[in-house]
Amino acid sequence: MRPGERILPWIAVAAGGFLGTGARAGLDLLLPHATGEIPWSTLLINAVGCYALGILVPLVYPKVPAWVASGLGVGLLGGFTTYSAYAVAIVAIARGGEMPGGPLGPGDLWESVLVLAGGFLSALFFAWLGLASGRTAVRYRPRTADDVRRELDAEDERDEE
Repeated sequence: MRPGERILPWIAVAAGGFLGTGARAGLDLLLPHATGEIPWSTLLINAVGCYALGILVPLVYPKVPAWVASGLGVGLLGGFTTYSAYAVAIVAIARGGEMPGGPLGPGDLWESVLVLAGGFLSALFFAWLGLASGRTAVRYRPRTADDVRRELDAEDERDEE
C-alpha cells in the first residue's frame, strides 16, 4: 500500500466529520432544548443518521472506493449522529435538569428511561428502514434505454444459438 493510500481514508473521515458535526450543530441551533428537557433535535439527528447510513450500505458502499465509504459513514454520519450528547441529555433528565451532582428523582428517572428506550428503538427502526429502502432501491432500480438494449441483444444472441 502506498503512503497516499493510507492517509486518504483518514482525510475523508476528518472532512466528513467536520461537515457532519457542523450539520449537527446547525440542527441543534434550529431545535434547541434546555438541560433536563427531552432532546428532540438529538433524537431527530440520530434517527436521520441511522436511516442515511442504512441506505448507504447497500446502495452506495458497493459502488465507491473504501475511503469514500469511510468518509461518508464514519466521518459524515459518525460526526452527524451524537450518542454522547444523547447520553448527557438522559442523565440531565434523570437528575431533574441539574447536571452537577443533583439527586435522582423517581419521576425524572422514569422519563429518562423512556427517552433512552425511545431513542434506542427509533435508531434501530430507522437503521432497519434505511437498509430496507436501500436494498429495495438496488433491486428495483429504473432501467435505462441502454439496459433494455443490452437485454434485447442478449435475448437475440440466445435465440441465435
